[in-house]
Amino acid sequence: MGKALMIQGTMSDSGKSFITAGICRYLTRKGYKVAPFKSQNMASNCYITDGGLQLGRAQALQAVAAGCPIEPRLNPILLKPKTNVGSEVIINGRSYGFMSAKEYFDIRKTFFPIVEQCLKSLIAENDFVIIEGAGSPAEINLKKDDIVNMGIAKMAGAPVLLVGDIDRGGVFASLYGTYMLLEETEKKYVKGFIINKFRGDKSLLMPGIDMFYQRIPVNTLGVMPYLDIVVDEEDSLSKKSLVRKKAYMEISVIDFNGMRNFHDFLRLKEYSFLSLKYIKNPLDAKQSDIVIIPDFEIANFENFRYKKELKEIAENKPVIALGSAFKILGDAYKANNIYAAGLGIVNIEEGKPLDMPSKRSLTIRAVNPSFWSFLNNGKIDGFSYDSTDIVRAYNNILVSSLSGFFSNRNITELILKKLADIKGREFDMKSSSKNFLDEQLDILSNAIGENLDMESIGKIMEEGI
Repeated sequence: MGKALMIQGTMSDSGKSFITAGICRYLTRKGYKVAPFKSQNMASNCYITDGGLQLGRAQALQAVAAGCPIEPRLNPILLKPKTNVGSEVIINGRSYGFMSAKEYFDIRKTFFPIVEQCLKSLIAENDFVIIEGAGSPAEINLKKDDIVNMGIAKMAGAPVLLVGDIDRGGVFASLYGTYMLLEETEKKYVKGFIINKFRGDKSLLMPGIDMFYQRIPVNTLGVMPYLDIVVDEEDSLSKKSLVRKKAYMEISVIDFNGMRNFHDFLRLKEYSFLSLKYIKNPLDAKQSDIVIIPDFEIANFENFRYKKELKEIAENKPVIALGSAFKILGDAYKANNIYAAGLGIVNIEEGKPLDMPSKRSLTIRAVNPSFWSFLNNGKIDGFSYDSTDIVRAYNNILVSSLSGFFSNRNITELILKKLADIKGREFDMKSSSKNFLDEQLDILSNAIGENLDMESIGKIMEEGI
């Protein structure tokens, strides 16, 4: 029987996912058999297996770090927000349909046995399971029937390391407040603190750590630096532009609420000559070489403030519209069974929603005088959530109903080469995606080994609770 360790945070985006991935890679490089786990994840983005099953992007990344299979057991419950008050509920990779928050909370206990089965089977099959919590364990209104933080720590018998984000300020206050809001029976699970995203001279921080120990006698087991690495992104809190001073190429992504699958744009960050920007106002893309209208929850388009500006850019710039985004290009689009006015640029008949994502292979149709004619007859693979199958160019707009567009490295590099040719530059190819991601994960693993007290953490894992 393996051992479990749980990484919890004082808030969302404190760095739990990165710390979990880093520890997974660190232990794997030491020769252990490791798997990640997160009982319940809320994210618009998901990873889709070849069989069409869905799980959180973070757990897929952590599985790559651990060198274990990417499967729904790693994240048995995935909530994909569709409105401000409801989500699509994914259980063991398959959709249970849309539920309001209240509907889900009323029945979530029925999913507990599934979570327990997934967790305990992973513990039985591995030397270590590194568990990621969700949000904060101190959300006192959500503690009843908790299965994401302390409830899972108890289920697994897992010691907990609590992560605080110093980059946002107030790290000692957030660690202290989180710890003090725990029940006495929960505090015994907390075996260490980690301070994350530190910039500056650590010697200036050490007196604060010593003073903090006088208030809470729990060791701080490391201070992780702010790492400038490019690994997968999961939720809207982690979307980051990457603007390079020496870049000669720029691509902008319209930052819609409810954006999905922006992990696809991670591929673009691999190219040292390219800047990638997330923008709200499309007019901020006037200097960009390409504008991406990403896959997003189109019900949010009704409240998008910059429709006029988006139409202006879409009619004057090379544009790639991905996933469900093609629906807003027409005169009208349907969301939540109601029709609303679209941009009126090009109409594409939409199909019916699919029960689960389907993997497709399509051929690009782009003929002269389209800007995209150089892609004509190119092959592209991706996943569809709709029965519409189309990868087609309309003048300067390239429409793909499939998500995962930039995962097709051959097409991505044809596009970048075209842009380089236009600028009179020589296209500079980068390493393969797999090697690039592994290099980034190794950097993360090295930082874990250099900045965390892994000897003490190893003892904590062996001793358990």
